[in-house]
Amino acid sequence: MLRLGWNPKVAAIALAALMCAGAIACGSDDTGQPAAAPGDEIQKIRPGSQVYALEDLTAFGFKKGKTYDVEGLPEAVNAYYGFWGLDPYNRKDYEVRFYASHEDAVEHGTALAKERIGPEAKLTKEEATWPEGVKDARMCISYRASSAQWASTCLEPKYFDYVIAANMVLLCQGLDSLESLQACDALLAELDSAP
Repeated sequence: MLRLGWNPKVAAIALAALMCAGAIACGSDDTGQPAAAPGDEIQKIRPGSQVYALEDLTAFGFKKGKTYDVEGLPEAVNAYYGFWGLDPYNRKDYEVRFYASHEDAVEHGTALAKERIGPEAKLTKEEATWPEGVKDARMCISYRASSAQWASTCLEPKYFDYVIAANMVLLCQGLDSLESLQACDALLAELDSAP
């Protein structure tokens, strides 16, 4: 007759094996490589000597919505609001700022890009250092204020992160930093593959 009982060594080994199997299953992607922490695989500052212009984006389907006045945006050559997506029914909004060089984009563009992204974004003309386009950087949401009442606000940030690629600062739509970085990365991948 087989006698089953509690053996602490066997239980510890079994628990360790289960934890290891769970870590392997949860910590790898489809290729079997360890998964990076959210956002780690997307490089925010991408040095380059290229000098991009709006035409480089419109060549693969980026649609310009507005041209912004760059007065008050230090060293910027021009800036635009537009949208793009591989799926025409799932496009994202972008704010694109062009500078003369990568160095100018980093030195003069970083602080004002940070000011317009995430939960602490300055989204009114009164608080923004560069007020041009703040209305386009906002989105409206509705939420349940109580069990019987809904409320809405139109002061929610549309952009949660940015990428600087060569001479271009991209602010990208998303509901969080990772989704915004993925939107930036998708557009830049298309730009890199364009002829």
